[in-house]
Amino acid sequence: MLHNNNYSILESFAHGVPYLTLEKSSEIYQCVEYSYIIHGFNGLIFRDLKEVRNKIINMSNDELNRMKHNCIEYVNRELALSSMVNKFVQGLNT
Repeated sequence: MLHNNNYSILESFAHGVPYLTLEKSSEIYQCVEYSYIIHGFNGLIFRDLKEVRNKIINMSNDELNRMKHNCIEYVNRELALSSMVNKFVQGLNT
């Protein structure tokens, strides 16, 4: 999914949809969830639209399927409520 304000990064990942967006810059604002995108693992972050086009054209089904799997795995491992509560408690303790 190329950046679209109608969907959150978390919603995309939870449905196994890698998130595609442009690099954060002074001209391109990104939400807090931007930090959840791991380039090449659960999404792709591009410098410009030419790079987006080239990657989409050349992406293999295997690479796409691996990223889809990684999205769901990342949500279950890192963004589950229990994991987020544990990270919050750890932060308080440090």
